[in-house]
Amino acid sequence: MAIDDNTIIDEEGNDVIKLAEDTEDEKIVDLSEKNNNANNNALSTEPQNADVSSAIKCDGKKSGNNGMRAQKLVFFAILSAILIVMSFTPIGYLRIGLTLEITFLMIPVAIGAAAYGPLFGAGLGLVFGLTSLTQCFLGSALGVLLLNVSVGLTVVQCIVPRVLFGLITGLIYNGLNKTKLHPYVTDTLTMLLGAMIHTILFMALFMLMWRNLDMIQSISETVGGNVLLIVWAMVGVNAVIEWIVCGVVGAAVLNGVRFFIRKVRSQRKGIK
Repeated sequence: MAIDDNTIIDEEGNDVIKLAEDTEDEKIVDLSEKNNNANNNALSTEPQNADVSSAIKCDGKKSGNNGMRAQKLVFFAILSAILIVMSFTPIGYLRIGLTLEITFLMIPVAIGAAAYGPLFGAGLGLVFGLTSLTQCFLGSALGVLLLNVSVGLTVVQCIVPRVLFGLITGLIYNGLNKTKLHPYVTDTLTMLLGAMIHTILFMALFMLMWRNLDMIQSISETVGGNVLLIVWAMVGVNAVIEWIVCGVVGAAVLNGVRFFIRKVRSQRKGIK
């Protein structure tokens, strides 16, 4: 048998092995192994890239949520400060006569409820109620009268209607915002209806808990026991003033606040 330079014979002389074929086979094997390794590396990096992108998206959402939460906290602090400052000025509680008061503290509460929702409004309503309770201890004629009868009922009277007022105003705005009304009409109706809801809640609870007061009995005898006339005699004129001011001024302020909030959010998106 002829043997060329590319073949060898094993020690027993039985098998002929071609070196050229082996080297070609080895090259093919090496190439296939390299391709497999490259494919495995590609497959392993794809999940990593997906994990990184998903992590970036999650971080973006978290940062966005944190920014929104911080914005709400700042706005809540600002409106709470406004409520507290107003409560110690005639703008907050304008006293008329011995027992009647006109309050414009509904405006910041209604603005917050419309801007950030019912729960936000309920929180501001709580601040409103606490300022009202504070006035009872600082010489409010009606507040002193109520405290002398019951401290617990006075706390309920000052706080519960205001919390419900903020909550309901937010719900009203959410409902009106789903309609095709002009935004300024929506704002005006929200403020007007919110102020009316505040008066209804406050007076309904007042007549329920304090109907035996001498003051109520005296008015009742004058108007023949008609509940609506009693309420009108107590808060009729000042309630209408509150509704008008809250509807006009509150709507204008809310329109500006909403524009400011949109501007801040657009700037945050631009930074991202």
